Amino acid sequence: MGAELGSYNAVNTGDTATGTHLKTFAFTTVGQSVLYTPDGKDIVAATDNHVHVWNAKTGQAVKTIPGPGGRIISLALSPDGRRVAIGSIVPGCFVQVRDLRSGHLVWKNPSPRLKAR
Repeated sequence: MGAELGSYNAVNTGDTATGTHLKTFAFTTVGQSVLYTPDGKDIVAATDNHVHVWNAKTGQAVKTIPGPGGRIISLALSPDGRRVAIGSIVPGCFVQVRDLRSGHLVWKNPSPRLKAR
């Protein structure tokens, strides 16, 4: 199974072996980061400044996690799927690590702004 960005602000899932479309998760703004949790049970996607978690089978929303400020440009999940690293830009450069289930902040970079060159 795989996840990809849809062309109309949606996340589409499909069986990569057969190419069969499985489910569409419609959303108003989907960013560039869409991931399956390591166990394949949930889909994690970034919008402008939030991280959304959906149940991959039912499509039900599981959690919405606030971003660090600015537009989210990247997501990464810990190998056990318990934490999500969130990177954003504008007005600076921010990185946060949050617990995926509770949304609680675990860590953030101590200097949120990049120096201009």
